[in-house]
Amino acid sequence: MAFRRDPITRLFKDEQTIEHLTKVMDEPISNYGPTNVPRSLKAVEVLGIIQARKWGVGTLNDFREFFGMKRHESFESISGCVEVQNALRDLYEHPDKVELYPGIFCESDASQNADPGPSDVDSALWAAIFSDAITLVRSDRFYTVDWNTNSLTSWGMKEATPDNDVLKSSVFHRLLQRSFPEWFPTNSVRFFHPFYTAQKNAEYAAAQGYGKDFAITPDTSASNPRKPVDPKILTDPAQIMAVLDDHTDNIVHPVRLETDILPAKVAEVLAPRKKGKRRDGDKKPDDGHREEIDTDTHQLMTYFTTLMRDIIRRVSVVMKPGQEKSKVDPVYQLDVTRDFAIPVVTRYVADFLGFGHLVKSERSLDAKYSENEIYQHITNCHVYFSYNADETKIPKRRKVFKDSMEFLFELTLNEGNVAEANKFRLTRALQSVGSWFWKSAAGDKNPMSELGFKVSEQVLQEQKGDAGKAAAILLLIALDSSYNLVLAFTSVLNSFLTDRYTLAAEKKKPGASAEQSCDWLHIQNLALAEFRGVPTNTFDDIKKIVLKEQRKSVKLPILRKAAKDCVVQGTSLAVKKDELIICDINRGDRKHKDDVSATGMPAPWETKYLSYHSSFTERFVRYHPRHLAANSLTAMIKALAQIKDLRRGHDTQGQLKKIALDSSYVTYTNFMAPQRIRHINPQVRAKNAEVKVAEVKVAEAKEPKKLTAKELRETYNLGRLRCPATDTYMTPKWDEMIPFPTTWKVRFNGFRESTYGGEQLPLLQSMKVPDDFPPFYELPGGPSHTGGSFGEPIYPPAPVKQQDELASKKKQEVQAPTGEGGSDAGGSAIEMDDGCQTKEMPKGVTNGCGIGV
Repeated sequence: MAFRRDPITRLFKDEQTIEHLTKVMDEPISNYGPTNVPRSLKAVEVLGIIQARKWGVGTLNDFREFFGMKRHESFESISGCVEVQNALRDLYEHPDKVELYPGIFCESDASQNADPGPSDVDSALWAAIFSDAITLVRSDRFYTVDWNTNSLTSWGMKEATPDNDVLKSSVFHRLLQRSFPEWFPTNSVRFFHPFYTAQKNAEYAAAQGYGKDFAITPDTSASNPRKPVDPKILTDPAQIMAVLDDHTDNIVHPVRLETDILPAKVAEVLAPRKKGKRRDGDKKPDDGHREEIDTDTHQLMTYFTTLMRDIIRRVSVVMKPGQEKSKVDPVYQLDVTRDFAIPVVTRYVADFLGFGHLVKSERSLDAKYSENEIYQHITNCHVYFSYNADETKIPKRRKVFKDSMEFLFELTLNEGNVAEANKFRLTRALQSVGSWFWKSAAGDKNPMSELGFKVSEQVLQEQKGDAGKAAAILLLIALDSSYNLVLAFTSVLNSFLTDRYTLAAEKKKPGASAEQSCDWLHIQNLALAEFRGVPTNTFDDIKKIVLKEQRKSVKLPILRKAAKDCVVQGTSLAVKKDELIICDINRGDRKHKDDVSATGMPAPWETKYLSYHSSFTERFVRYHPRHLAANSLTAMIKALAQIKDLRRGHDTQGQLKKIALDSSYVTYTNFMAPQRIRHINPQVRAKNAEVKVAEVKVAEAKEPKKLTAKELRETYNLGRLRCPATDTYMTPKWDEMIPFPTTWKVRFNGFRESTYGGEQLPLLQSMKVPDDFPPFYELPGGPSHTGGSFGEPIYPPAPVKQQDELASKKKQEVQAPTGEGGSDAGGSAIEMDDGCQTKEMPKGVTNGCGIGV
């Protein structure tokens, strides 16, 4: 079969290659086994048996005995298949008479070796012939001692290493998916055993318990490759708002259409409704204000403040001790993503669901689960909800998503607020007391747990006491409220600090204005205003700035999928069934800013927090999860704005490990071959311009018809985006890209108003460490495979407010954290001094700016 390259792109046509590949897969000639020999090759097999007899080749049992293997005593030990046993018995009468060539092909289990590879360790074929071949000195070069991260990098090792939990360790699907983006369904049964026929793959998958992981139909047509449908990438603000506000269940999140990977009750809740049918608890689109649940925002913010200050106090690392005599502040380091944002999200989600008492803390060291374990399950869910540019990761992410959803659902149903609310509901008539009598499952008065309990009560009532549905809805609310929160927090803080560093660099230039400001300075002033007795609602002011920056800095698109052919309400946008809709919020926000004066875009675009917009739960409960998400994000930024001289860590530790993925066009995997795309685009655009000038025949294509400018764009996918530009992050081991950041270190000098070292702001000068600079430290146990740390965690006690009664001005003083721990460049333990007292704070401070108050 002749394959021709395209004269412009120099690529083969996908349609032609896919057609030939599928044909080869469906050829049974390549199938292995005693009953799979095609009729055309039976004569060849007969000649092989005759030639073995002429050469006097030994029998199967003689061969096994020579290699130290046990002889077969019966035909049942040769094969587990009754059909093969009977055939051997009719032909050879006794196992000792079975010839070598037919025998090695007949050795199999009852499924006739449905698993490719050495599944039967007692097989002569694998134990003797193949094992001997691969141990020879001149064997395959891929069996090498260089199979490690030193030669392949962590990324290469992760890509080449099979995962025993996904597709039975098969990795060939990655090659197919990257060579032909989106041609194969992500749950195609053809991935089970590549180059087996689709029918046999479906049979083996069903027999071995993997049927639910694939799209299996009697004719296996759902697994066949097909030309991918271009997604609709929306950047128009009006269209994005219309899609996200759709209440018809015509346009839903893609996960809602994959009910087979969800717990039964969650699938029942999320299943798209039929036309005109409403479920118990559904709200009308015009129900209006959703914060009908009585919530004390002040108590929730106090909860967040206490939680965050306790976490900072617990995980801060002292890098340099302070000097009280010379009034030098101590220097602390904090992994603001791994050790601050992630624990905050984990804690408040666990408290909201009601199983916070099961997560280990300083007060409950014997709890069943760690913060990392719970957060991993939350992240597994969020990653599958999120936009993913690499489809080869979908099978793995689907598997862990399914497991994590089941884990969190069972925990919510049996150990959380739903279980408590259900018990309380059953005994309400006997208790004759108000809801104030109830205490959280942890035994503490926790505002977040109490909020979760109130929501649980309401959902249980609206779901008519169905605890399973109530647990599903409460879990979805918690996942909605924490969705991309770590990403938003890290992106916003990184953007604020970038502006602050830029402002510091501009200040050093000659002729720079002395009056310069940025959003971070404004937030710091607002965060400290409450300690100066300024009568203002600083939280709402900070929230406006944070959400504005969040829309600008977060580039993660939002996904929707059409459940059927429809036209989006309020627009002329038509979508087809199963068509993917990618809402590029970041570009939409930029476009809105550019066109606001001309289009008169209404205010809701500025006030709706679209990155938190969810189609999961808003119709089930009158408390929208995006409010909790926005408040928690603002609280985290405010907590860090109250510490002194927050800045990036030294060198690469202070750089956010972010990778910008360019947009890619249809059929081109841009992030895998960016140079090829940069080479193709100018050629196609030049040819497009040439055709526009004169509609002439493209001689290189050797086609009898002329290509118009429109046909040229359609042929070469010019301007037809498949993936929008987005940001991605590396795992701590640098072996995989994920949508959310995992680590980023910052430094600070205690807890008071920031000065950054004086008028010239020396602390904001980027410090670069030379490549030949000796290491700062050596860990006692040797280098850590995850990177180690520059010090040891400290656990200082919470600082207390101290008032100097002898001071003439009677000003309030706030003492910095004190305690022991940490090391300075690998030295001995030091004591944290109190060199960060705040004498500028006037009398009247009620809450202090210290940690843990």
